[in-house]
Amino acid sequence: MLHRFIFVAALICSTVDAAADEASTPPVVVGTIDFFGLRQHSESEIRACLKMQEGDPFDRQRADAALGELKKLPGVKNATLAPITTSEGLRLFVGIEEANAVGFVMHEEPTADLRLPEPLMQIFRDFSSALGPAVRSGKARQDNSQGHSLTADPDLRKAEEAALAQMKDNVEVVRVVLKTSAYVEDRRAAAWLLGYSPDKASITDDLVDAARDPDSGVRNNATRALGAIAALADLKPELRIRIDPAVFIEMLDSVSWTDRNKAGFVLEGLTKSNQPDLLQQLRDHAMPDLIEMARWKSAGHAFGFVMILGRIAGWSDEQTRDTWGWGKGDVEIVIAAASSAR
Repeated sequence: MLHRFIFVAALICSTVDAAADEASTPPVVVGTIDFFGLRQHSESEIRACLKMQEGDPFDRQRADAALGELKKLPGVKNATLAPITTSEGLRLFVGIEEANAVGFVMHEEPTADLRLPEPLMQIFRDFSSALGPAVRSGKARQDNSQGHSLTADPDLRKAEEAALAQMKDNVEVVRVVLKTSAYVEDRRAAAWLLGYSPDKASITDDLVDAARDPDSGVRNNATRALGAIAALADLKPELRIRIDPAVFIEMLDSVSWTDRNKAGFVLEGLTKSNQPDLLQQLRDHAMPDLIEMARWKSAGHAFGFVMILGRIAGWSDEQTRDTWGWGKGDVEIVIAAASSAR
């Protein structure tokens, strides 16, 4: 259970984006640097452009300059830097989208002039303002067993319980705003709120659709909500909650770190039941991405991908955790077992 709480705390950190780090004074020190999307380019080549290493103070201007250099590399279509603040320090993730990469297809921008009711927006603002401090203090542990997040931090918990109360009567307006509103902040709030709907089975398709929203914040909130629902589906199969995994397998090709992080969250939950068809899809379409992210030095963020590989290998979760040792064992043994599985 401790491993699960740490994993969830790592996942929730993805909502504490670069803006939080920009406000840090003095600059925080880079603890780990991890990479994704590298197929034709080597890590050493990307590090040479980055001009930043573990132990250096994180500097926004320096990072922006490095990002510009990364985008100039031959064969690079896009690049991203995600500085993620955790209770254990800053984790820097460097993403590369190479010219021949499949990428991740998103919807067009919605255009409806439709806003959420102000009381609903205020609940989301309260949650958002409390999230960063809770993560940095280590109090953002979550319980997803009811299909939505309930957090240990009292300020976050207050907003979550307010969302539960409001979503008893406001599901339809939230659903429509999520799909059609031209206002990004309203769609972000709607994606988060919809996860607190009392009937999880009825809103999973809405959230899956929102996972292709053109805004990364909307995708992040929708996918995070689905991860909690996946936990409930695993605990109570009699509810017959079904989440189509296809979009999240595709999302593993995204150049956005939050997309990959949350796709891992959902897929880790969906693979717990060891469905043969899903494990085969992951073998056929996602092995390079899963292996790359399982090798991340930030163990809290690698956890879900390591567990998925263990299930592909046919191992029990206990065997995978014991072999990997929370980043202190040998992940290559897990990778080799998954790679040779048929």
